[in-house]
Amino acid sequence: MNEMLQEGDSLYEAGVTQPSEASRLIAARMLATRPRQPIRLRPYQPQPIRQQTPFGSYEADFAAVWPDCAIGTVGYAAAILPAAHEQDVVITTTGTIKLWLNGQAVRTHLEPGPSDEPVHTNCRMREGDNEMIIKCVHNGSRFGFSVNVAFPRYPMMWAKDYLFSTRPTFPQNRLRGEEGFAYLGPFEPPAGTTTGDIDSLANRLDTPLPPEQRGWNFDLTIAYRDRLLSWSPGKPAIEADRPRADLAALYKDAKPNDCAYGVTYIEPTGDNKLHLSIAHRGALNIRLDGAEIYRSEQSGQYTLPIGSSSRRRELLVQSVRGESPDWEFTVEVRDERGERLETIPWLETNRGDAARWLYIGPFAPEEAGESLEVRYDRPYSIGPARSVFWSLGDGETWARPYRDGYFYGQWMYAIQVGLYGLLEAAEAARNEEQRSYVLDSMGEMAKYYRYALWDREQYGVSSLIPRALELNELDPCGLPGMMLIECFNRTQLAEIVPLVDVIAQAVMNGIPRFADGTFHRKSTMWADDLFMSTPLLVRLGRLKGDTRYLDEAIRQAAGYRERLQMPNKGLFAHIYFPDQQMRNDVPWGRGNGWIAFALTEILLHLPEAYPGTEMILGLLNELLTAVVNVQNATGMWHQVLDEPQSYEETSCTAIFVLSLARGVRHGWLAPELAEHARRGWRALLERCVDRDGNVYGVCLGSGCSMDRRYYFDIPTHMNDDHGTGIVLLAAVELERMEQSLAGE
Repeated sequence: MNEMLQEGDSLYEAGVTQPSEASRLIAARMLATRPRQPIRLRPYQPQPIRQQTPFGSYEADFAAVWPDCAIGTVGYAAAILPAAHEQDVVITTTGTIKLWLNGQAVRTHLEPGPSDEPVHTNCRMREGDNEMIIKCVHNGSRFGFSVNVAFPRYPMMWAKDYLFSTRPTFPQNRLRGEEGFAYLGPFEPPAGTTTGDIDSLANRLDTPLPPEQRGWNFDLTIAYRDRLLSWSPGKPAIEADRPRADLAALYKDAKPNDCAYGVTYIEPTGDNKLHLSIAHRGALNIRLDGAEIYRSEQSGQYTLPIGSSSRRRELLVQSVRGESPDWEFTVEVRDERGERLETIPWLETNRGDAARWLYIGPFAPEEAGESLEVRYDRPYSIGPARSVFWSLGDGETWARPYRDGYFYGQWMYAIQVGLYGLLEAAEAARNEEQRSYVLDSMGEMAKYYRYALWDREQYGVSSLIPRALELNELDPCGLPGMMLIECFNRTQLAEIVPLVDVIAQAVMNGIPRFADGTFHRKSTMWADDLFMSTPLLVRLGRLKGDTRYLDEAIRQAAGYRERLQMPNKGLFAHIYFPDQQMRNDVPWGRGNGWIAFALTEILLHLPEAYPGTEMILGLLNELLTAVVNVQNATGMWHQVLDEPQSYEETSCTAIFVLSLARGVRHGWLAPELAEHARRGWRALLERCVDRDGNVYGVCLGSGCSMDRRYYFDIPTHMNDDHGTGIVLLAAVELERMEQSLAGE
């Protein structure tokens, strides 16, 4: 954090002054550091060490795993945490533990009794795999721990979708890449250990036990006293390397005439001839790319040639349960050399033959058709209020979709600002690849929303877009909703409409309000939230042809003005405290930027001469007149606008540039304000962007405080998503302003 642009390395010093060229470089840098991340299927087994909330700690309760353990008993947990790049992190733990990261002991935490306060440890994760091992001792009141890995600014929020992303995965070779902590134990204490005092607990943590003595081999069985211990989870009881689908074991509640499906794929084989080996109990129907190639109402065995394959092909099996308790099938695809070819291309796994097929069911006769559309972006209904998803054939493991990374396909509001900038810049430059990046990012979230809801119901925390499932405040509603509408306007993607309706319902009926209808949070009101609401509201009004949403946006602007605008200054305070009925009177730069940005968005989407337009115009002029009066000599604006001692801040400078340029172009502002936009733009190139397109000096996400010094001390971060997209928008709007003033 707090990276500094090196002297001589600015974009301006590299000779770049044109907004279009700066935009190209910044966007290219954003895409290089935030590449597309495809959704991948991975096996998943419900585990005892898991998150209870989407961004909370992973919690281990070894007392539930191994009941009746004595004080001093030891259990281990281990995981591989992948990282796309090196990153400083804060690891927060509770419990009586010793923690190793990449072979180094980084924390010993002795906490006898019930207190168990969180302890923060600063660490650096390396690019690639990071091995975490936790040794936990029963301290008399607790046998368990919690662990959280976070970006330093947000030490209690698991790093998942913003700035950095990681997740714990099993360390056993067979389970590599699958989410979870492996665990091993229990290791009982020596006879006579009955106390949980500090010295005895420290001795248990410091005394190496067999897993430590043998070098942390997670695939070995360990002898301890009279038992053999292995890292859990182990191999499922019914997993088999041969390709038999034991549907009776998978679907114990299935009735006669119910059916289930299995799916696999055949990759291209050139001229190599293929055949199916088929054996089944119960009626069977096989389709290759949707065309029926085998049907039998009776149990049997058969060999079927299917020729060669020049492209990927889908093999779908439907099996119907008969009256017999035996219900199974075996289907193998083999080539001329006898090698098996079935595969699930999107399933990342080390399970080998045990993961060549996925299964789903059971479907009652009235729910089943002649075939099944195979999809991995939604659950399947199997009856009233019952849905299922694909699983492996062991009865314990489900396929689960994941998206790695921290920008593409993520819901967080700052990311949506970045996507807005990328979209506007792409269309200005006619860059179709960049444009499709944004539209695909939004579209894929809409397609998987229904699955994400189901996933949360099954596992407690969804593997995808968890912020989209908690729409009880404006941050997860406004900007994702705005960008979904922008995507729909360009793609007409059907899945977007019902999701936008969910968001609209949440905003209109689920957000706390003052008596006059103005939005607020639980105990505060933030300037940010005018931007987190009104750009969505005016787009909803356009999309649905409903003026309620336009009127709501105007009402919000009036309510924010009443409570947050500082008398005699024209600037806005960042926070209003409803209980005390007072502002904090800190004109935070980006908070004022959000207000200005929101007002220009309202004006962009209001019909001509719409009631309330004059109020919005007047408010925009009041605010930006006050803003230009605090622009400093370099052309920048400060983190606290009326405090020259606070640092020059990039995101607010970029927002004021885009708002001024947009306002001048549309005639909302006086033409002479164009010069302030130009000065701000030059300052951004001179002081905030390097020749590679990296953006410096962006304030990280803010909390709230009555103390001005709090805002002085918020760190900045290079290429933070609160700023990169806004700089792109500033470039686009400045270029449009200049073209408009030149009569182009």
